[in-house]
Amino acid sequence: MKINQEMKRKIVQVAAFGYSNTYIGNFVSGQIYKGRWKQFCNPGMNCYSCPAARLACLIGAMQAVSGSMNFKLSFYVIGFVLALGVVFGRAICGFFCPFGLIQELIYKIPFPKKKLWKWLTYVKYVLLAVFAVIMPVLL
Repeated sequence: MKINQEMKRKIVQVAAFGYSNTYIGNFVSGQIYKGRWKQFCNPGMNCYSCPAARLACLIGAMQAVSGSMNFKLSFYVIGFVLALGVVFGRAICGFFCPFGLIQELIYKIPFPKKKLWKWLTYVKYVLLAVFAVIMPVLL
């Protein structure tokens, strides 16, 4: 059986998801892994607060630093993200990160197409303005 490029990408994405979330034993105990591996960032789909996550999430690490009381720029995380981008380019997001796989699986679920009222198409811009611009500035 010949495996095409699309199937290889999906296998790598499933393996990356499994690699990012290997600490399955914490689901039973309900605790978060806080060992030595949590200080290393992983460019895959995992979350700091997930009990199975053994490594740190890039976005979560940047949020934790920027949300702390004594805000200091996290050069380690930003440097790691930039180094991955320089060396691998879009391959990290397109071939390694399982978010694309999840989007493809959700897209295959059949949903009935409904005609929306014209004004509902502008709701997304209102939500963007409120939650991404106005609230962060005011709060």
